[in-house]
Amino acid sequence: MNRAVFLDRDGILNVDRGYTWRLADLVVPGGVPESLSLLKKLGLKLVVVTNQSGVARGKFAMSDVAAFNAALESEVVRRGGPRFDMIMTCPHHPDGSVAPYNVSCECRKPGVKLLRDAAATLDIDCSRSFMIGDKWSDVLCGFRADARPILVQEAASLSYDLPEGVRITRPVAGGEGSRSGGIATSVETGDVEIYSSLSDAVSRVAGLES
Repeated sequence: MNRAVFLDRDGILNVDRGYTWRLADLVVPGGVPESLSLLKKLGLKLVVVTNQSGVARGKFAMSDVAAFNAALESEVVRRGGPRFDMIMTCPHHPDGSVAPYNVSCECRKPGVKLLRDAAATLDIDCSRSFMIGDKWSDVLCGFRADARPILVQEAASLSYDLPEGVRITRPVAGGEGSRSGGIATSVETGDVEIYSSLSDAVSRVAGLES
């Protein structure tokens, strides 16, 4: 079976503007194409899994999401990075106003349907894979899908307003594997490592794979 890195989109692969969908707002930070290339060289599938509740809220359409995703991939490739193996989107939110998207679902992270569907299509062993995101919902999604979660977030701005069922029990400064000093944090559901950039997170993955 294949191994993969499941990647959140906004805040990981591109700058998060808040309901980011306009092509003019597409900014891919430095180091992203190189990090994705390294993951590919390690033999890992690259699967983007993104919540886009703006569709349900009427802020933009699924066609806008598709156009942004295509532009993101084109920019990564233009700068020497690889193509994604799959891009999975959840457009739902129960507080939305646009049918049929204004519903509760199993695919909105921390739900795991997007990961499970991608795993079935690409023959991925989630227990040997990673989930990289910038929110605790990404971390919970990783745990629930049996993938190893890694959180990318500036330590100085970390929010400890945790979702139900998650409790920080042992923060440790200077986490192993991060050039800029990560934080390895133990939570009720397992261990999650926190790094300040995608590059540092991928360096950690590379260290585990070597």
